[in-house]
Amino acid sequence: MEIAVYSCRPDEIQAMDKFEKEYGVSLRRTEEPLNEKTVSMARGCQAISIITTQVTAPLLDVLHTAGIAYISTRTSAMTILMFLMLKNWVCM
Repeated sequence: MEIAVYSCRPDEIQAMDKFEKEYGVSLRRTEEPLNEKTVSMARGCQAISIITTQVTAPLLDVLHTAGIAYISTRTSAMTILMFLMLKNWVCM
């Protein structure tokens, strides 16, 4: 599985290296947040990982078209996802 990791912080790199080896996944990392300009990095991935990023309906549409099946959040609280839009996106 290939995962695009947005807003990757320096303090996360060691844990991500371990995650790649332990689970046999490939991580595409960037310090940039997910937005209209950076979403193209996710093409070819099956999942994305974000942190404190607002995901809008247009971004969800682009992710869906790109074949993204999973969105994970690296937060300890609920992320700013609009669940109504997410529900509609998943049910397409």
